[in-house]
Amino acid sequence: MEGDYVHNAQIHTSHARLSRTLAKASLVLPSIVMAVVIAGEVPIIGKDAQYYLQSGSLWAEGKVSYAGSHIGTRIFPVLYYYFFEWALGPSIDSVSIALGVLFLAFCGAAAWLCYDGLRSEKLRAVAFLTIIAIGFVWIDWRRPQTEPFIVILVLLGLVLVQKAFRAPNPSGQCSLLCLAALMCGIGLGFRTETLILLISIILVWVAAGVARQTKVNAILASAAMVFSFIGGSYVPGLAFRALSGQPMPQQLTGYFVFFHPVEAFGNASFGPASAELAKLGAELLSHAPRRIDIEPIRLGLSGAYNSRGPKYASDLYLRAGLETITATPRAVIADTASTALAYLATRPGTYRVDKDDVAMADTRERLAEIDGERLEQAKWRFLGDFSWPTATIVDNRTSARPVLEGIETPYLTFSIPAWAVAALTAVALIVSLKSAQAPWVIAVAALFYIGSVMAAAFTQGFVDRYWLAASLPLMAAIVLGILKTNDRLPVTQISS
Repeated sequence: MEGDYVHNAQIHTSHARLSRTLAKASLVLPSIVMAVVIAGEVPIIGKDAQYYLQSGSLWAEGKVSYAGSHIGTRIFPVLYYYFFEWALGPSIDSVSIALGVLFLAFCGAAAWLCYDGLRSEKLRAVAFLTIIAIGFVWIDWRRPQTEPFIVILVLLGLVLVQKAFRAPNPSGQCSLLCLAALMCGIGLGFRTETLILLISIILVWVAAGVARQTKVNAILASAAMVFSFIGGSYVPGLAFRALSGQPMPQQLTGYFVFFHPVEAFGNASFGPASAELAKLGAELLSHAPRRIDIEPIRLGLSGAYNSRGPKYASDLYLRAGLETITATPRAVIADTASTALAYLATRPGTYRVDKDDVAMADTRERLAEIDGERLEQAKWRFLGDFSWPTATIVDNRTSARPVLEGIETPYLTFSIPAWAVAALTAVALIVSLKSAQAPWVIAVAALFYIGSVMAAAFTQGFVDRYWLAASLPLMAAIVLGILKTNDRLPVTQISS
């Protein structure tokens, strides 16, 4: 009798394990289907994206020129797309497959976030499916840009924050936070917003430490995080040297920081740097192959780069940016404030369904146009800039071509308005606090969101894809935070 009972219990346990395994496998299927849909789409390659596709092949041959100073710090996206070009051949199919795999990486990060943050299997499944569904329509995965990488890195950072705040002792917490900081430092090789992620984590950590009377531990952990970040920040340079055999060239930092102020308000009369920038731009315009209706100051970076190299160009643009702010502080502040308001509140929701794929012929024509423009600019704007024939990837197809071309589905992109994201954040925070759940993950995601769009408002103006990349991790944190109130996880404890 007792033997039958034990046997039945073992059968029940086996069935339960099988059910859990099948349930987990069923969650993998939607991720794969979505990834296949993305891989089946024709990639949309613009002027920015072509740098990431070209640079891997060029840098591997030691051909480092203007692009090295323009996107050199984003070495890992270059390496990512170059890996698929190397493994599958330089083909548009390899780009499509790379984008599908990138979405699977997003799903993996979302799965880790959900399974680490929730105890209930049902809530884990609901959270995971909700987050990947939002992610699938939120970002246009057909574009080989760098924004998906920062989304994945932030999700991984949120996982480490969750683990750190649950760690039983200060040393365990510090180790996990230093790991997050190291990831942020390495993450500079994807996008510089990882610095904003680090700052967000430190601010929340210090606030939590003060609240629990562990101020000294919080400060010491923050210092350790900074050193970990600095150590990780050397990795992109090592990766660049490993690929190209050359040190990473001077980056055009001043240009990226002050691009929008100079672009929108710059004037030669603002100071010596602005005058020099305009002069160099005018000299370039005089050698242009055709008439170009553009303010000379907007071409000054190219002239400075050609005449005295990237460091001089970056420093000159930085000084011109400071002169612009000094000369027109009210205009710059008003513009930044209105752009920040658009990012945080007035940006409308979006909804679009593309029923037909972009035609390959149109893609080739667009890439040929981009290639021609870059070759032309190498003769007068960016002297000696190396280029690679991007349009040829349309002609070089892989054995996956019949499969990819057989996938014909409408492609949906959808996002809610910015004010709705703000409202959901407030609701998630209130619900978490009322249920005695510490909302640290939501706080980190919200600070990253605010910091990223504020930085973009000043440096770049309004660019919708920046908002989408900054808000998606926050949406994931909101979903997790709301569902967590119905979970039986213990209240987060901060060790003293």
